[in-house]
Amino acid sequence: MLILQSDITEPTGLAFSPDGLALVAVGENRVQVWPRWLDQPPQPVFDTEATLERSALSPEGRLLFQYVSGISYTRVFTVAKKRDAQFTLPIGPAWFHFTPEGGFFIVCHGRGRLSRFDYAPKEKKRVRKAWTITRTGQDTEGKPAVFGSHYAFGNVCGAAGVFVAQEYADLDSPSDSLVVRSVADGSLISRVELTLKEADQLVLSAGLKLTIHPSGTYFAYPRKKKILFRSVLASVKAPQEITFASKQNCHAVAFHPSGHLLAAVGDAKGVKLYDTATWKLTRTLLGEIDVAPAVGCNEGGIRAVAIGAGKKQIDGKFLVRDVDL
Repeated sequence: MLILQSDITEPTGLAFSPDGLALVAVGENRVQVWPRWLDQPPQPVFDTEATLERSALSPEGRLLFQYVSGISYTRVFTVAKKRDAQFTLPIGPAWFHFTPEGGFFIVCHGRGRLSRFDYAPKEKKRVRKAWTITRTGQDTEGKPAVFGSHYAFGNVCGAAGVFVAQEYADLDSPSDSLVVRSVADGSLISRVELTLKEADQLVLSAGLKLTIHPSGTYFAYPRKKKILFRSVLASVKAPQEITFASKQNCHAVAFHPSGHLLAAVGDAKGVKLYDTATWKLTRTLLGEIDVAPAVGCNEGGIRAVAIGAGKKQIDGKFLVRDVDL
């Protein structure tokens, strides 16, 4: 186990680079990066101009990608210099996924356009468009509609090759639906119609906190003292909800890349690991953390990391530990 000290006192998210060598912590509008967390101190915290909804490091850990809410664009920083990189994506909600071999972006932009851009660092624009589709259909009243994706809801599951999002009509009579699309070509895999109440509840409860199982068939998200699940395929039944440890509030969840474990953190001490075959609590890691609002696993699934917050312990204490399956 390794303990790192961060200057982020109210953390909302964290992530490893795909190679596991770099680590980033995010507050509402603050960022701190460990370029090589094993043997180098962190960079000083730097501020951003708006709330950061999603963050990810490029395969080599050189670039930091952050979706900025409200302004609806993806800002790209050069980690070493902490300044904007020469990198352009269309304005609109973006989701990203990186592996040691490369990465891609799913961007909702224009009227109903959804595009995939591949990360191409050797090219001038540093991205290469893979495909673009226009999502059209009918709203609840049977009128023609153009569909967009909710900026605060959605995630990419690289292992299963799917993008899960809420789609909605941009006319006066919205039609919300939970949609699964292929990241290979944008084709529709599944669509689950939602009532407006269901859609609002998912945005508020799951929103930016959902984690998709590597099978791509269901996702998990924290809600108060529960961990809830939602199927995204009609043929697959989602697991039943489970009560978080000691009936404390749960703040964040993350599937291990193997799919065999679900890591969860909250007001209960440490990182709780649940066996996804039985949904039994199997062990607790990083028990030194009293309150943890964020948790993550690196792409290879070797390490888990959590960050503490709150008055009962030192704010911003990171604990990183190997995960032995």
